[in-house]
Amino acid sequence: MGGEGVRESLCKESRGRAPRVFTGNVVTDLFSTTASQISPGAIDFQESSRIEDSKSPVLAAVLSAAVPGAGEFYSQSYIKSGAFFAAEVISWVFNVSYNRKGDRATDDFQNFADADWSVVDYATWINQNGHSFNPNVTCNITISSNTSLPPWKRVNWAELNECERKLGGLFSHTLPVYGDQQYYELIGKYPQFNPGWRDADRSHISEDNISALFKSYALMRGHANDLYSKASTALVVVVINHILSAADAAWSATRYNSVHAELEMKMQRTPFGVEMVPTATVSVRW
Repeated sequence: MGGEGVRESLCKESRGRAPRVFTGNVVTDLFSTTASQISPGAIDFQESSRIEDSKSPVLAAVLSAAVPGAGEFYSQSYIKSGAFFAAEVISWVFNVSYNRKGDRATDDFQNFADADWSVVDYATWINQNGHSFNPNVTCNITISSNTSLPPWKRVNWAELNECERKLGGLFSHTLPVYGDQQYYELIGKYPQFNPGWRDADRSHISEDNISALFKSYALMRGHANDLYSKASTALVVVVINHILSAADAAWSATRYNSVHAELEMKMQRTPFGVEMVPTATVSVRW
């Protein structure tokens, strides 16, 4: 009697249930619940999990400020990423290239000056003609007779500069020490230094009485300065590229977020029961 009662109870229970259907999907067969077993009110058809694919404008800007194009790559703007990165590489190549060219041109004009401009000739001319510029000044710059020394070591530089200051007038500058950047600039810039050039006409000083070597040297020095100027321009482009890329990366990230995808997991009825089903939505924000 006990066994028959149990069997009868199980039969009644099974008659009250919908038959279970097996799909062959292990997860579905083991864990899904048939639609008839769950009341409609018990099913939450709203999202149970949401993953938003969004980008941080701040992070994008920081990345591009460090390496132009990196923030755009993060924001999946790959064409702009490549463009900003290419601009960065090209600008640095130009900067390094023109700096090297400027260095070589600088070596050329300095070697030219060392060969064709002599501070000994310049100081000697001042000793001989200084009084014609200022009768109250007598220059007696010490010049060593030891010709085995290079010219810049044969002249007492302090006495030379003191005489230049006393003469005044056309002597608007004092000669910087040998090897200084200003030394190489001034000897090819102001007529007062023309007497130091090997081919100079030392009869008088004027802007119209400039030697051919003086003019050639000025052109060489100007060319070197132009090369350095181009290198500096390339460096300015590098800085601007960082700023523009950072701003664009922030905008790209914001734009990316305005049209973005959301991945949701929702409860949904199926022929085999109620299951978690992934769904994707695209929303546009204005």
